Amino acid sequence: MFFESTIYPWISLNVLPTHAVNDMSSMFIRSSVPGTLNLSGFDTPNVTNRSRMFESSRIDKLDLKSFRTHNVRNMSDIFEKANARFIDLSSFDTSSVTNMSSMFESLITTSLDIRHFILRSTLHMQNLLKDINVKESLPVFEIDIAPKGILHRKDEIYHPDLMPEGLRDIWIIYIKTPLN
Repeated sequence: MFFESTIYPWISLNVLPTHAVNDMSSMFIRSSVPGTLNLSGFDTPNVTNRSRMFESSRIDKLDLKSFRTHNVRNMSDIFEKANARFIDLSSFDTSSVTNMSSMFESLITTSLDIRHFILRSTLHMQNLLKDINVKESLPVFEIDIAPKGILHRKDEIYHPDLMPEGLRDIWIIYIKTPLN
């Protein structure tokens, strides 16, 4: 919809009728927003697919507090290769998400808090945090993770304080070595 667009802060996207939308994939892919992208008027209870929504975008501040994500199944690549100084994911309900592969791959940001993420339905997490660049982070640990009964996936990188609540309940976690 806004493929490779520049969206200026004075342009209001809150007038868009989003209540019946179920697919927002690639909506802002490669877009540029000099300032805050205000999506507070987006009413998104029926969205099930947000894959690649902000992929490769350049957004100074991305406030997603108003996003209703309880029905979303696919968040793959949603922030892959994005450059966003601030992303507020505090309202993200990930309890229904089955695909988070490459969700934050190669993301550049100053901070990222996903401790509240619920991963009980998640089946795909390949490259979830691969090559992420969080500028105000603590030391990162490399770990192997595996859902119970499935072969492990290698080369995932996680910040120990960013581990979502309940992750240890459904994933076998092996902390390997600190990365400096």
